[in-house]
Amino acid sequence: NGLTAVLGYSHAGASTGPTFGAAGTVEASNAWTAALGYQFADTTVGAGYEHTSYGANLTTNSYSQSAWTIAASQQIGALGLKLSYASLGAGPNDSLVASSDYKANQWVLGATYDLSKRTQVQAYATRITNKAAQQANFVINPLTVNAGADPQAYGVALKHSF
Repeated sequence: NGLTAVLGYSHAGASTGPTFGAAGTVEASNAWTAALGYQFADTTVGAGYEHTSYGANLTTNSYSQSAWTIAASQQIGALGLKLSYASLGAGPNDSLVASSDYKANQWVLGATYDLSKRTQVQAYATRITNKAAQQANFVINPLTVNAGADPQAYGVALKHSF
């Protein structure tokens, strides 16, 4: 009746091989994810949380990092409005950089417009704000960003369901 709940677990086993340009071992990593969403009438709200424990590798000791997201969408006739905010918590704690410098935040603002039952126009804008040591980037971007950089993206699409 409108409620969606998700619980997930991910495990990446230890591996040995080329790591950061040199032979080495990456220890196992684990992640837990939980999310809740609720739809009532034309409004949907949701929240999610993830905690990941990263294994040590050649460049970092093992550490944990958490992230959370809140999101909402509103359908007004053929127009759909969507908004989300995500926050990545403190990360590695080493002697050179404060763990709070590994935080990042992301805003996403999107809209859809139904041209027909099967065709929809979509648009979005998003920005990641990285703290001084963080390099969070969009998954679709194969390029790395400099620590502390604030990548942003815009997109438009035409979706047709056959």
